[in-house]
Amino acid sequence: MISLRRISDGCYLLFLFLMLLQDFIPIFDGLLKSFSNLGLFVCLCIFLNRNHWRINQKYYLLWILYVLLYFYLSTVWAIRPILSYWVIVQVVSILIMTFSMLMYTINRNKIYHLLAVYYVAAIFMLIYVVLKLDLSALEGQRVTDAMDVDTETWNSNGIGLTLATAIYCGFLLKQRCNRGYKLCFYLITIAMLYGIMLTGSRKSLILLFIPIFYFCVCNFKKHFFKVLIGGCVACLFVYILIMEVPLFYEIIGKRMEDLFDILTNNTDGTEDISRVMLIWYGWNWFLEHPVFGVGVNNFRALSNLVPLFAGKNFYAHNNYIEMLVGCGLVGFILYYSAHFYLLKHTLRLHSVAARWVVSYILVTMFVDVAMVSYYDLMTHYFLVICFIVIYQEKCKTHYVEK
Repeated sequence: MISLRRISDGCYLLFLFLMLLQDFIPIFDGLLKSFSNLGLFVCLCIFLNRNHWRINQKYYLLWILYVLLYFYLSTVWAIRPILSYWVIVQVVSILIMTFSMLMYTINRNKIYHLLAVYYVAAIFMLIYVVLKLDLSALEGQRVTDAMDVDTETWNSNGIGLTLATAIYCGFLLKQRCNRGYKLCFYLITIAMLYGIMLTGSRKSLILLFIPIFYFCVCNFKKHFFKVLIGGCVACLFVYILIMEVPLFYEIIGKRMEDLFDILTNNTDGTEDISRVMLIWYGWNWFLEHPVFGVGVNNFRALSNLVPLFAGKNFYAHNNYIEMLVGCGLVGFILYYSAHFYLLKHTLRLHSVAARWVVSYILVTMFVDVAMVSYYDLMTHYFLVICFIVIYQEKCKTHYVEK
């Protein structure tokens, strides 16, 4: 007979899957997000009652509550408070999800359930992309440009980052599967890699290769040079694929060349120049309000005052600048204190799980240079998993594998 615990756990994973799916495919009606939030909240109440209101990882919960409180206080001095309220609503939704994840993961196996839910949701997204893709319009176009979707709400970078993170999840999940399932993982990984190439997302390649390379080096120290040579060969293969295959060159090869031009200060691409100018303007706005900022998410209000960006409602495309301008040094330090807390505690540990956390946090902080992630659901999904992993690593004797 199926127990009530298993029923509640199954319903929770379903609601979590729906929550991720509406984030991955934002064309779904907002009703799905409201339904998912309500379901997660009900499950959270059940978990709290089941665990007698005992919360295992209090640091994360206190951190996100302090961040949320600071965001709310920033509405007092915000240029346009309505912009700040929009972010607060997003963070409240994230809080419901992450708090429920804390209460759900009573043992190590539950973490793999969370990774599996993300992986399956990413597969559904990939299937949807394939069904919507117009192959005749794909040549030279990024994947969302060849689909009948609003690129303002669903862009290629988002698809690429989702697939890259899913591959990393699969890399961890396959360690616990038999040979038949591992073959499925390899086939799905190839499909996801192909999808990443079609998105033209440079951040996705960084998010994918850096943590896997770090993870391999840390876990195969006895074969360091073999891993190093293998990694170099893999990178060379990907480079040749991107630069020599016409389809991939038109989509991502040219963008990689633009990236190298930026690094060598030799670019004339409009998009890249705009991003550099947003950072330059943002740094000057931060210097004008260095302590508390101008209100969370109010970088958009300031960018609209610049003739070049007027009416475009641009955000910074850089999480560090976005946080410094909107929340000042106080909010910036508060937000990134979680990342440094995780690094501080994981660098003392030498387990595979701890190395996974280190690699993910480092690459997240690196990718933050080119994206705004502080209210991104995917970022917080894995951030809370990192907290759970570290807590369980430090308290292994208190957990019983089920």
